Amino acid sequence: MALKFRCSGCGRMLVAPFMKAGDVVKCGGCGAEMEVPRYAVETDQEAVYRERVRTLPVKEATLASRGSRFGAWAIDVLAYLIPVYLINPVQNDEALHLLAWLGILVVYTAVQWTLLTVEGQTLGKMIMQVKIVEVATGKNGGFVTNVLLRNVVNFLISIVPFYLLVDVLFIFREDRRCIHDLIAGTRVVRTES
Repeated sequence: MALKFRCSGCGRMLVAPFMKAGDVVKCGGCGAEMEVPRYAVETDQEAVYRERVRTLPVKEATLASRGSRFGAWAIDVLAYLIPVYLINPVQNDEALHLLAWLGILVVYTAVQWTLLTVEGQTLGKMIMQVKIVEVATGKNGGFVTNVLLRNVVNFLISIVPFYLLVDVLFIFREDRRCIHDLIAGTRVVRTES
């Protein structure tokens, strides 16, 4: 069985006999030297599948711009804050104010999670014409991927100091995938107009 792995310099798929694990080899493409990893055993079918996913047609893999992702986030925040602002005049009755605030939170969450599950989009993403897809399939990941992994797990991790800042800064990677995208195995792409 062969060890198949990517060059750390150019990303090219390299193949080495399994007995070369741990040895230093040179990439034929870019000349970078690297150690043959011990864990990179995969079948030929897995390598072909990974290569196909990596090279999805451009039409299917057009990444959403950083600006459109920010715009979608801003719209989602406003979609929540505007109704909350509108209930502020009810502040003289604390119980009614709390009930109204909880009602808005429940309705907002239900609408957003339903859209994420069914369409792979939030209100903001629909307006900005972007959607969430799984990297492996290019399709909507549904409730587990889009809601549980991208939102709930990400929210739970956000108790770590500075995590949200680091998560946002990951958008500047070449593939524009934030940490929550890496956790869920997703990317945000433009929808067909």
